[in-house]
Amino acid sequence: MYGKRNNITNRTIKKDIFTLLDKEDFVSQSTVLQKYDSVKLLSPLFSSLCSSSSRIRWHGIYAFGQVVADLADRKIEKARMDAGNYYDHRHCS
Repeated sequence: MYGKRNNITNRTIKKDIFTLLDKEDFVSQSTVLQKYDSVKLLSPLFSSLCSSSSRIRWHGIYAFGQVVADLADRKIEKARMDAGNYYDHRHCS
């Protein structure tokens, strides 16, 4: 998986994800998210909810649902803790 490589930074992942979320045909290309480690996608997707672009926000909501569902399928307690930790410590200003 692309996001599991050690030489890719979180900033690069965020830039890649925001570029993908800004595409008009995002839903048809959303399978690209599977290239990344789901846990590494949580932070950029939370950030997308604060974007000034409504397209990025709505696509971020869609993608966040996919990522959390993927995490839940793999290990429900870990998904709950990961999502809860981000929710508790991050917010839009």
